[in-house]
Amino acid sequence: MHIKYTINMKSSLKYIFFIAISFSAMPTHTATLDVKLISYEDKKSYDGTAQCELEFSFTNNSWGTIYGLRIDTEVFDDRKSKVSSNIIMSQITPFAMIFGDVTSIRLGNSATAKSLTVNEKCEYIAEIFMTKIKQENCNIRMMPEEAKCINIVRGSSDISHINLINKNYSMNSSNDRDRNELINDIPRGLR
Repeated sequence: MHIKYTINMKSSLKYIFFIAISFSAMPTHTATLDVKLISYEDKKSYDGTAQCELEFSFTNNSWGTIYGLRIDTEVFDDRKSKVSSNIIMSQITPFAMIFGDVTSIRLGNSATAKSLTVNEKCEYIAEIFMTKIKQENCNIRMMPEEAKCINIVRGSSDISHINLINKNYSMNSSNDRDRNELINDIPRGLR
């Protein structure tokens, strides 16, 4: 017994088009690690020097559980002068050095930590640049081999006079701004 099939190309193309649109409309996961400056407190060092202790929140929307993270920083005051950091607390991290209770941040969860202390009064701090994360200071489960931790970090600040900036993004955004200005100078019909 032979079964004869007839293929209608028009209906076949409709199904193929529907399947292609369905897969392209599926949401994609963009890995991010949101670091937000949420508060600060003026303190004094043991020798009486003014210090600012900064508190951050960390929201993990990366690939998996975070077990280790230390972000190197550069801090500037409102006169664009570089501010020195406390030797022990010179990095942004959700994991305390000695007596911390946070040991990991699961995917979709958040944590807060006071982890960066700079040698200046808080009112004079203007910009905190997140400069790099060494590979040994980034331990995220399911992180792809070719990925770089610093590329998924997004900074923001609840403090109006302090900007928290991923230095990698700030360099890219100025290039994008230059490109957009170039495009805007081109007459509309020639774009």
